[in-house]
Amino acid sequence: MTNAVAFPTTRIPGTPFQQSEGQATRVYKIRKSMAAVQFDQAAKGHIVFLPEGAELCVVGSSRMADFVEVICEERLYNIFEADLSGIWSAPIKSRRVKPIRSLSSVEVCV
Repeated sequence: MTNAVAFPTTRIPGTPFQQSEGQATRVYKIRKSMAAVQFDQAAKGHIVFLPEGAELCVVGSSRMADFVEVICEERLYNIFEADLSGIWSAPIKSRRVKPIRSLSSVEVCV
């Protein structure tokens, strides 16, 4: 028998990220499609594939072991930290983070 396990997201929708406005963050560009975990409102995790060429802004560590939280196209994902330091991703010059006012809890790299 197998049991389904749902990992809670490290942030509740509607709560701000811990980074302050104007703080530099790490940014990576991925060279191939990579798997990531996205949590829905009910804290159920879903595996999704981020597209080749996507820019990922690291926003913090994840509660899932060996994962970090990233923002891609204004959405929060959890991805293996090793995937970001591997040969299929390239660090990009750090960018500033500023909140998107209309989404209240999401920050993006600009």
